[in-house]
Amino acid sequence: FMSISIFISYSSKDLQTAEKIEENLQTNGFRVWRDKSKLRDDWSREIADALSDSDIVLVIWSENSSKSDWVKNEWLTARALGKPIKLVIISDFRNLPKPLANMESIVFKNDIDSDIQKISEKLTEIKSFHQEYNYNILPSKFHIRFNPNPDFTGRDRKLVDLYLQIIGD
Repeated sequence: FMSISIFISYSSKDLQTAEKIEENLQTNGFRVWRDKSKLRDDWSREIADALSDSDIVLVIWSENSSKSDWVKNEWLTARALGKPIKLVIISDFRNLPKPLANMESIVFKNDIDSDIQKISEKLTEIKSFHQEYNYNILPSKFHIRFNPNPDFTGRDRKLVDLYLQIIGD
């Protein structure tokens, strides 16, 4: 699993947890991307590129992240790109949006160090870096008129470029 790259999505209010998880993953040989304070000029571009280049998206779910538009955009983009999403639920907060509700998750209990180690173990069990999602399960207030074409593959970068042109920064 040495070459597995992980994108960590989290609310800035959960920074300490994200840093601990990042440190543990790096210690266990994973390549980790997490937004840090000194990003290039185009923050959306930096995040979109990192999402496109990652193998797995790790979403740290908390009350804070449930209110974050950035976290929502990150998991929606990961889902659109067919990236596996792994949830880490902290603070006993489980109010998940419909598209995330049935996903396997790691729930932090009391011992954060032990819980963090479980993340590395779960990530090493992943057999494929592509996830088939049911796109009929959408977040509230979203509607997609047509189902995705199963024969359309690749072009992640071009799709990310189009996505950024639509949403802007």
